[in-house]
Amino acid sequence: MLHHLEDYRAGLEHVKNLVRPGGTVALVDNVCDLYPTPPRKAYTWPALWSFPGEIRRVGLRDAWLRFWHSRPWLAHLLSDRYLSREQFRELYGSVFPGARFDDLGFALAMAWTAPPSGGDVP
Repeated sequence: MLHHLEDYRAGLEHVKNLVRPGGTVALVDNVCDLYPTPPRKAYTWPALWSFPGEIRRVGLRDAWLRFWHSRPWLAHLLSDRYLSREQFRELYGSVFPGARFDDLGFALAMAWTAPPSGGDVP
């Protein structure tokens, strides 16, 4: 969900401040090396494509009310602001020095253990 925050760094700093000395934080977020926000058609086309099947499955009224076809849901999806893998490692690494990263394909994972003394480097 961090890719929906207006101030990514502030969100990460807030999370860091919640971790006790010696505590560990693990964060996973979507990344995209091609574009920071997926094009609108990346969401609208699948919603339109699946709509006839949803009508057959649950009826017109329920298909129309399902969240993935609603304007608020599509607007939510369009608020995505993905970091590239490089940007993710750079930003998260600057907030969480010494963090470990794992590439999950569509997402990156970061794990960081706060130093026991409360300093910046574990």
